[in-house]
Amino acid sequence: MKPLKIFLEKIGAQIDLNEALIDVAGEKFFLLNDTLKDLTTRIPQKYYYAGVLLGALRNNVFLPSFPLISMIAEKVRNRIFVNDKTAWLFICGRDIFKEGITRIEGSPKKGDYTLILNKHNECLGLGVLKQPPQEAEKGVVVKNIFDLGDFLRREQKPNPKSPTSLRKPPKVSF
Repeated sequence: MKPLKIFLEKIGAQIDLNEALIDVAGEKFFLLNDTLKDLTTRIPQKYYYAGVLLGALRNNVFLPSFPLISMIAEKVRNRIFVNDKTAWLFICGRDIFKEGITRIEGSPKKGDYTLILNKHNECLGLGVLKQPPQEAEKGVVVKNIFDLGDFLRREQKPNPKSPTSLRKPPKVSF
């Protein structure tokens, strides 16, 4: 529970989660309802997935899930809004430059986590501020931590039989 609290504090989100309904399975944090909580206490083996995934520990760092980010999006102190082109590049895994930022809410400082939103107030992901946008002349302003496209990129597996596969062609000698 402590890594989750540290993350929420670092991002500046104030939400009330019933700690009794949060369960840790391995390195994953889940928000359960009363029925699931009762069920998980009665089964002898650990479960793989239950309820809503809040996030997971990777190398002792808490990485939030999109359901958690969606839950806190309205309550986060630092939010950066981007134009359409930057929104597309961000969900493709790219970082954000000053030119793509249309609005800033809060007063993010270097090293702060910030949510990235599009013009429709839809949360696209999470980033960390590399330099204050007001002071940036060139270079990355927000480093992409994770985005909506992450799930699709992880699920994409190259098909070796596909003609559009990115694998190298075999060497041919005559």
